[in-house]
Amino acid sequence: MLNTYQYNTTLYADQPKPETGGLPTDAIRFGSFGLQNDQICVSVADHWDFPDRDFNTDEKPSRNGRIFISDAWDQKEINIGGTLVTNTAEELDTLIFNLKKSLAAKEQNLDIQLADGSYRRYKATCVKADIGRSDHYHITHCPVVLSFECGVPFGTDTDASSLLYETSLTSFTEDIIVGGSVETLPMFVFIVESAVNVDKLRITNNTTGKVIESSMVLADGDVIIIDTENYSVTQNFVEKDYTGVFPEFITGTNNITIEAVSDDVDIPAITYSVTCKFYNSYL
Repeated sequence: MLNTYQYNTTLYADQPKPETGGLPTDAIRFGSFGLQNDQICVSVADHWDFPDRDFNTDEKPSRNGRIFISDAWDQKEINIGGTLVTNTAEELDTLIFNLKKSLAAKEQNLDIQLADGSYRRYKATCVKADIGRSDHYHITHCPVVLSFECGVPFGTDTDASSLLYETSLTSFTEDIIVGGSVETLPMFVFIVESAVNVDKLRITNNTTGKVIESSMVLADGDVIIIDTENYSVTQNFVEKDYTGVFPEFITGTNNITIEAVSDDVDIPAITYSVTCKFYNSYL
């Protein structure tokens, strides 16, 4: 019989039963399901590697090497491995059932705790689950390896940075400091208190030179959302056309100018608040 002291209290050659490897309980979460606890003992969570990177190059005519044109980060793979540990075979069956049920969800938050107690968050889908259950060997514990793919290749903080500005200026400029190790995609939410002769909103990242502009007649009480991540501009939740390029934030200082513009000779006037929200992003 393999379901005896040697295999269920300790492993072969008196090695200890699988433990957490020093990870605290709830150190890893997928959606609302904990992947680190008394029954799921993770020993490997390899989220530190670079995501895949695609390069666009071209040949140098009649010369060695290639011309670098552009590059983009593709997707990221995260593998989590450990051991499922229970007291009975029935408990192991139930644990595997609940684990697979939770992993079936797509595009969930995969949160992995760092050494300082904070979490790095990835938007992930489990694409493979290797559960080494054998009816005649792994009776109350078994190895498990979970593979996740992240369509967005960066991890983020779990909490957004949010900056609020209130102004009656038709044009103002601020420095916005961004942490992390890679660019991030902000959202701007405008709440208009009053507006006269305003036909256009313009946001310029002077640091990168990218500008987005949307034509819309502003009125008292309007809510304008410029969502860089989803390539969307809305006025009172109705899609609006825009020109230019959505201005992502680079790490460090971003010098941002926001303008309320009139298309004719009339002088615009506006009083509004704008909230700038973004997540620090990490490779």
